[in-house]
Amino acid sequence: MDGLKKAYYRTYQQVFDIGMRCLHWRKPIVLSGAGCLKQVPDVLGKCGVEKVMVVTGSHVVKSLGPKLFAALEEAGMPYEVFSEVEANPSVTTVEKIRAQYVETGCSGFVALGGGSPMDATKGAAARVACPKKSCNDMAGVMRVGKTVPPIVAIPTTSGTGSETTIAAVITDSETHHKYALMDLKLMPLYAILDPELTVGLPPRTTATTGMDALTHAIEAYISWTYNTKESLRLAEEAVKLIFDNLEVAYAHGDDLKARENMMIAAFKAGFAFSRAGVGNVHAIAHTLGGLYNTPHGLANAVILPIVLEDYGEAVYPKLARLSEIAGVKTEGTDAEKAQAFIAEIYAMNKRMGIPKGFDFIQEEDIPQIIEWALAEANPNYPVPVVYNAARCRKVIDDIRAKAAENPPADSGGLPIFFAADAAVQDKAAKAVVRVRGHNAVNEQRDRVGDRGCDQTDDHRAEHVGRVVRHEVVARKTHHRHKQKRPVARGLFAREHERGRAGHCGRHMAGGEGVFALGVGAGGLPPGAEGLDRQRARPGDEVLEPEVRDERTAAHGTEHADAHLARLGKEHQRDAEREEEETLLTQQRDDVAQRRENPARGLGKFVQCLQNGVVIARKRGVEPLRDCSQFHK
Repeated sequence: MDGLKKAYYRTYQQVFDIGMRCLHWRKPIVLSGAGCLKQVPDVLGKCGVEKVMVVTGSHVVKSLGPKLFAALEEAGMPYEVFSEVEANPSVTTVEKIRAQYVETGCSGFVALGGGSPMDATKGAAARVACPKKSCNDMAGVMRVGKTVPPIVAIPTTSGTGSETTIAAVITDSETHHKYALMDLKLMPLYAILDPELTVGLPPRTTATTGMDALTHAIEAYISWTYNTKESLRLAEEAVKLIFDNLEVAYAHGDDLKARENMMIAAFKAGFAFSRAGVGNVHAIAHTLGGLYNTPHGLANAVILPIVLEDYGEAVYPKLARLSEIAGVKTEGTDAEKAQAFIAEIYAMNKRMGIPKGFDFIQEEDIPQIIEWALAEANPNYPVPVVYNAARCRKVIDDIRAKAAENPPADSGGLPIFFAADAAVQDKAAKAVVRVRGHNAVNEQRDRVGDRGCDQTDDHRAEHVGRVVRHEVVARKTHHRHKQKRPVARGLFAREHERGRAGHCGRHMAGGEGVFALGVGAGGLPPGAEGLDRQRARPGDEVLEPEVRDERTAAHGTEHADAHLARLGKEHQRDAEREEEETLLTQQRDDVAQRRENPARGLGKFVQCLQNGVVIARKRGVEPLRDCSQFHK
């Protein structure tokens, strides 16, 4: 039966390839270089746009939007703004954009941001062109059919390649199933590649989006069919640019040349896979995004080398060629070159803090993962090796097994508060609790557009690490000024270290808090590895890294201050209600005891910490179990 299916898939792909060669494939007109954002009004004029709809996210509109709006206003170009695009844009969002576009009389789109705003823009443009068709009606290949309004794409990350693709990935809000609208009509007319827009990206976002672009290039290059001389050339050029520039941009985020080269690489890889297709890496990655809200770039980065290893000899000749182009290994057999190339991908991931595998995949979810992945890949993707259920299961098992090989967590330079007493360590590990804030915090979260605080292990770990630093600051402040509040009340002392206040503030504003003791920034303490995980729930919204980190950069400190002030008032009221005089008396005794016995003082802090969690739960704070993966 597998043989008959494979024969059908290959026949389908050959026929489809013939049809695609008869189509007119164009590329967006590219403007690149620092400051080219200012040319957008001229570009819109050339497209015949009289009033433009700017589609973006809530943070981007505040951080980068003013630059674009100033250019539009200076040129006298009227514009409307839709800034509520979430990660993994939904059908509901697409319909809102369409409605605003029609009501305000716009005649073109500008998509500003990562892949999500661009996908939402394409979906809305398709709905404008085809008002009688739903997004679901247009899902699949070449089902739009009509010319859409002009789209100018302005990426703020270097990875998705959506500025040059024919696809728009939309999420069904009810089922959490992702599907793609793929039509030549959806390709933007212009792509504005301004490296200044990516300078503020954190290293981890640079890493995962860059590996996303690498996955696009490699999967396009090893395509069984659909490839052309141009798509092969662009894929090769993209691989070379990524290997030469990704780690430079990761380590030196202000390197404009490296940033620009990564944007060009993402563009070339995007066009290559639009023509040649992707493969099993994307098919599996999409299922993890749907079930566990796994960031797409991270999923691709982890799955790519595992799938390439599984392909084996089927891809050795092409991987050998890429190995030569990238300068990984230029001598030896094809097998040796290909294996060296795969090993280098693993090494790049490790150097950039990307894990080797995922341990959050649940056994009961695997049949669903296999079903969705095979349905997406076959027969549409010209994969070099056609997967059946057993082969797909093997790859998923490899992804889970390699999680045991993830590098040990690094403290990131944060103080480690481990005590010699193992019992205290264990107690601290068991104190790791993640909670969802009450209505006031949820209102704050809605206000800042950060409802979907990312639920990844690394963010829990980073929270923990920051709390450790906050505890250190609080202890010092407490002892220096002999304050009358217990140390636990100063747990969220403001973080002044560069780059840390923003992260912490975002999550605090989002109503998420992690309490722990003795944990470094890179991981969980002993005994915390078995924290329960579940798939994302219908009400959960998880931001992709690029959106999440863009929001963090500009608003973290503001949110940290706001949340700190609220927490301070709440802690003060709690202290006044909870036997204040007794606590103050105990505190005076503890100061002396801590000097003589640090372990006892540390244990006391844990107890205070646990008391705080109990209080939170009594107030109706809902526990939130983590459902994602380790990601730095």
